[in-house]
Amino acid sequence: MKRLTLRQVIAILTLFAGLNAQAQNSPFFQTTANSADVLTPIGGHHVFGIGFYAESTYPLSSAYSARLPSGSQEDMRFQVPVGFGLEGSFGINESMEVAASFGYDNFKTQQYIEGSGNSKKFNIAQYNLYPLMGIFRYRMPRKSWAPEGEAAIGTALGSIEVRETSQNGVTLTDKGPFLRGHLAGGFGFSWAENASLHFLFGYGFNQLGSKSYDGTTMHVEQKNQQGVFSKAYLKFYF
Repeated sequence: MKRLTLRQVIAILTLFAGLNAQAQNSPFFQTTANSADVLTPIGGHHVFGIGFYAESTYPLSSAYSARLPSGSQEDMRFQVPVGFGLEGSFGINESMEVAASFGYDNFKTQQYIEGSGNSKKFNIAQYNLYPLMGIFRYRMPRKSWAPEGEAAIGTALGSIEVRETSQNGVTLTDKGPFLRGHLAGGFGFSWAENASLHFLFGYGFNQLGSKSYDGTTMHVEQKNQQGVFSKAYLKFYF
């Protein structure tokens, strides 16, 4: 077997060194960042955010009941209010955040009273409200996800309308503002650069007030709404 000369050995080592340098500079051999490294932390010190939310409070009991021709008072059909809106936030530090939100909240329920076919009579209660909320949020900072909790208090502008569908039925209105708030906890997930998705559950209340609405064939009683609060929101940071 023929031995390699010193000059040949040096040439081979030089060739391997050149190939190694080329591989390091080639895009096919570059180390790519883990997807988690691309994600930005959720919120942060002096970070502004804009969010879009959807929320609801699943009632523990019906807020409305109607008197039947028999004289008994019966809960009106079970319905869940649905709301959505916009939020602006500012990070006090890495953990604490303050926010303000404005949205739209809708609810409608009814109760069959008497009649049949086209002559059926109903009592209907509904509202279209515009909540304006102040929010304090505390988050345990992490990069790709973070536990968080929030407390919110505010007012809902708009009005409540209760009416009867009989021919001579009346429509009664109760105008706001109405106090409302919630206390909830959940998680936020950083799913893209400077963007996060959040899910919260807790307790919510809507201070509609205790009131009776009386018409020609109508007696509807109203009480405060409270129940299991749920919220999902998408945030963008800058």
